[in-house]
Amino acid sequence: MNTYFYRDNSGKEIGPFDLDTLAKLRLAGMLNDNTLVRAENTTEWKSLREFLPSLAAAPQTTQSSKKSANWTWAGLFIAVVIILAASHFNNSSQKPDQTLSSDAKTIEQLKIDSERDYQKARAEAGALRNQPSTKVSDIEAENACINNLRQIDAAINEWALENGKSNGALPTMADIKGYIKLTATGEVPSCPAGGIYTLHPVGSNPQVSCSIPGHALP
Repeated sequence: MNTYFYRDNSGKEIGPFDLDTLAKLRLAGMLNDNTLVRAENTTEWKSLREFLPSLAAAPQTTQSSKKSANWTWAGLFIAVVIILAASHFNNSSQKPDQTLSSDAKTIEQLKIDSERDYQKARAEAGALRNQPSTKVSDIEAENACINNLRQIDAAINEWALENGKSNGALPTMADIKGYIKLTATGEVPSCPAGGIYTLHPVGSNPQVSCSIPGHALP
């Protein structure tokens, strides 16, 4: 599998990563089309768009989608008004001996009731969005990630010791595979929450980091 490095804003070389990881970093906004990238076995730097031409433009929330969402809520409000009004007039038609003005709600009252129902529906929808996920909890994922970082950090130290590497030497994931327990697919363990691991030069603090805030060695 080909791997690649990129240069951050300070000119520091970061990597290696495969193309799928670079694509995720691009979509997350951590890289852009003009970020300089090189293949691991070359010294030629090119823009990211040359490696990932299909990502020339990252998906963004457009103004039209926001307007569509606003119209959805407006449509819900109007539908509630129509339903309540229809229900009221149906009930009135079943009582011919009573006039519309005797005890029926006014249009203004119908608007108040529908607005209340509309706000209630929004509150219930918000509560559903905020319900706890059935996936692995954030704390469990953080603890598992930190354990991975400890193993990778130890593997970097062993690699440096056995290969006579001094402070400043930059290892790759391929370099440390022989010094860590790999996954069932033969890869270095990854963050269970989808974070991206970055290796730093020997002697750095830290020598490995995760892209998710809070996922860090103590």
